[in-house]
Amino acid sequence: MVSIFIPTYNMANYLPVALDSALAQDHANIEIVVVDDGSTDDTYKVIRPYLPHIRYFRQEQQGVVHTLNRAVELARGEYVRLLAADDALCPDALSAQAALLDGNPQVALVHSQAYIMDEAGSVRGRKRLSTNGASMIIPSPQAFRRLLRGNDVCASTVMLRKAALQRVGPFQRESFPGEDWDMWLRITAHYDEAYIPKPLAYYRVHRNSITAGYTLSRFTDSHRRTLQALFARPDLPYPQLENLAYACLDRNTAQVAARLRHRGPFARHLTRALRSQPRLLLERETWNTLFEGAKAFLPLAPLRAVRGAKRTIVARRRAFAEVVTSAPRLGGDAEKRPLAEVEAARRMEGESNG
Repeated sequence: MVSIFIPTYNMANYLPVALDSALAQDHANIEIVVVDDGSTDDTYKVIRPYLPHIRYFRQEQQGVVHTLNRAVELARGEYVRLLAADDALCPDALSAQAALLDGNPQVALVHSQAYIMDEAGSVRGRKRLSTNGASMIIPSPQAFRRLLRGNDVCASTVMLRKAALQRVGPFQRESFPGEDWDMWLRITAHYDEAYIPKPLAYYRVHRNSITAGYTLSRFTDSHRRTLQALFARPDLPYPQLENLAYACLDRNTAQVAARLRHRGPFARHLTRALRSQPRLLLERETWNTLFEGAKAFLPLAPLRAVRGAKRTIVARRRAFAEVVTSAPRLGGDAEKRPLAEVEAARRMEGESNG
């Protein structure tokens, strides 16, 4: 069985889309667990028609982390599928991910690309990793080291083995708003990671999302606490990576600072990262960070120079370049079509191929 769990707080406007997408899965053996963290909007009114088909639990507001942990406790499936209340699943998400877990017992975390949609549900792009187009099994040492460089896993694309969650312990309140990154690190320290290079979820970007309220200090403090707790664990197999982890965190903090137009923290964190780990200068993500800083703080001419340097580095590292594919198209403008129309295109394409 696969347990889809949907934590929600004041997401009545978006929750029906998430629930409909969960009920439309082509995987037969599922349960849907909704934990309402004390919503004050019309959540219960919206959810009432779905009650015969889901397990619904309401609690006094206790925050995202407690809600996630309660959902894990309530889940009865061997596999647990995360789904934010403002996101949605593609119809074949569960079958694709469950099949991969069935065939690879050493894998405990499988994720995928996601369509990015706006507040109205129109698709605007994709979240993806750099791959050669094939599903990947990433062994634990490489998976852990990759994730130390930053969290590129979209939570609403993730399926986990419940046994792995129980082994590594619950989501940590101290790591919020990076509690998902903390969990991925703890899992990949002991299990392999898998990635499916096609969209299996829709990730919604809107002003009321949890991530929309992040600040630089919250990002830095929570992620530093994550690393402190992680490298204090006696069962961690890779303690030698601690210095690299903090250098990568400084680089990521510099990128966030650039996007928020914080010049001083940008320079301070990036300098500290490169002093600790000079080899980071050879990595594309460092050049992405420099480019973010250039966009934020430099006039046009130096910005063009940085853009040219970045293109040169990317060209020389083609093996790591991002695979660029377009979202399914209907009539040439599917990137801006609503979720339902994109799914219709997927179905028509499947029928024509069949």
